Amino acid sequence: ASARPPGRTLTRLRIGILHSSPVPAMPLVGFLQSSFLLRSPPQNSNAFLRSHPPRRAHLSPRTLPLAQLPANSDPSQSPPPSDPAAPILESPDASARTATLEHPAPASAGAAKKQAPAQVRERAWEALDRLLAEKRVEFKARVRKPGDRTIDPVGDLYPADTKDEAIRLFGHEEREIRVNFFRDPDYWCPDCQAVQLQLEAKGIPYRIRLINMRDKGKQAAYFLRLRDTGILPTIQLDLSSVVQEAGKVRAAIEAQFPDYYPLLPPKRTEELEDAKRIFEVERVLYRAWFGFLFRSEKDWPQGQERFVEALKKWTQILVQQGGGGPFVLGEEMSLLDVYAAPLFERYIASALYFKGFKIRGDPAYAPVHQWLLAMERQFPQYAATTPDYYSIVRDIPIHYGQPLPSELGTPFQKFIDGDDQHWELPLPPLNSSAIEPRGSLRPGDQGDHGRHRVEASGHILTNMKNMTIMLTNRALRVTSTGRQKRQIIAPFQINEEISVQLDEALRLLSRALLVGVDELEPERLEGYPLPRQIGDPIVVAFCAMRNSVRVPRDMSFPAARQFRAHVSWVCQVIVGSERWAVLKNKLRPKKVE
Repeated sequence: ASARPPGRTLTRLRIGILHSSPVPAMPLVGFLQSSFLLRSPPQNSNAFLRSHPPRRAHLSPRTLPLAQLPANSDPSQSPPPSDPAAPILESPDASARTATLEHPAPASAGAAKKQAPAQVRERAWEALDRLLAEKRVEFKARVRKPGDRTIDPVGDLYPADTKDEAIRLFGHEEREIRVNFFRDPDYWCPDCQAVQLQLEAKGIPYRIRLINMRDKGKQAAYFLRLRDTGILPTIQLDLSSVVQEAGKVRAAIEAQFPDYYPLLPPKRTEELEDAKRIFEVERVLYRAWFGFLFRSEKDWPQGQERFVEALKKWTQILVQQGGGGPFVLGEEMSLLDVYAAPLFERYIASALYFKGFKIRGDPAYAPVHQWLLAMERQFPQYAATTPDYYSIVRDIPIHYGQPLPSELGTPFQKFIDGDDQHWELPLPPLNSSAIEPRGSLRPGDQGDHGRHRVEASGHILTNMKNMTIMLTNRALRVTSTGRQKRQIIAPFQINEEISVQLDEALRLLSRALLVGVDELEPERLEGYPLPRQIGDPIVVAFCAMRNSVRVPRDMSFPAARQFRAHVSWVCQVIVGSERWAVLKNKLRPKKVE
């Protein structure tokens, strides 16, 4: 690495063991470009490697990447019968620690599919694209338009398609936009959700700008120049005045747009005074929830008592103030509903996961359940922007600190984290009485409709190149102990067999989502399960991808359920039922505690 051609600078490269024989130029250059390891591609990689053979470096067993197989191993042979509970990959022997890397030959037809040329794989992906288009028409599923900045072609709001500077017009012209709305790209922030729902309910055209929350990453410099506090949500009115903090933002929107649908009662009325009083009740509930969530099991009875008391006051408001209507102030949705519902979703998920305290499904809080069902059914934008329980609890420690869990939450933690077959086929029905209920589905749809699978498959096919790079990089960073190495593996260590089989597995996942696992052609499953040294790293990468899916950032909740369950099914196909029974417990999401 000391001799490099002029202008070619290697960055962030940690080489453990290098291959001294010529390496095909195109895969090498493509990998370097995709990983940002080269600032500019070499003109002739092969010639450079032949004239500058890389030096070997000693590699300990603990840092030996999975991509390097023992020198005396033959990947074309199926591994001998062994204990399925063995490590994700057995440690290689000492003779292989400093051996040069040899790309393994393709596995035999009985163990794995033959390596397909790049052109064949490209045609296979094109065939899946055509199948996706057919299934979208058949199931009337969402048609994604990645190049369209207007995210309301049919009046819907779909966060997974939302890009920075996307616009919502509501029938207006783009030149009429007066509001730049800054929110988090993860769609986790409850105050951001409330402000966006306020804009949606009033029909105010706006431009959305995606900015990291202060505790989730670096914020854009142009945003900090507006206000250096970095607080979200933020709005910019008429490209001049900037308003921050959720309460001030809500008030500014109501004051600046009086001609749009009003979400508050008229001024100097008894109804407005009632609304102000209800706002205070919700603030008391928020503080009680915070105290309840972060109290230890020893001290939590007092915190739970305060939380229950505040929750009952809100329930009484829904019964008395709402009268016969499903919303807080009656038959019409108001700013109170838009403001409080996102917070309640966080209360419900976190109390269930960390404390085992159930709100939706408890008869004592039935009015709360009915109120949220009405929000989901009558206000589609609310259902579209609401995270699932898994996405909520994953980020609670980042934004609020570490909650103190109770043993009462253990069974619900298993459900939310996908343990005990909750992320495997067949999935339980999704309806208004489920542990995690949804009232926004169409009649007869219990989360198993084909359009949800088509939506999940579309997520793969529209992001295929990025997903393939990510999965390959993750699979090749698995050590002999199954742990992920926090380093970039040298491109010379790429195991072509893993890369090819991973691409095949990703296409299998896409097709299974599009047609259903029961309708897959038998030949699609030929050659599985794969040898352990090939199958295990692919399963590790697939499970990491499954665990990273967030709602609604990546897809809707029904689609995410289908995606997670079908990934688990593909993993079982790749390594076999017996091996999967061991691996799935090791690769499940880490418990939030």
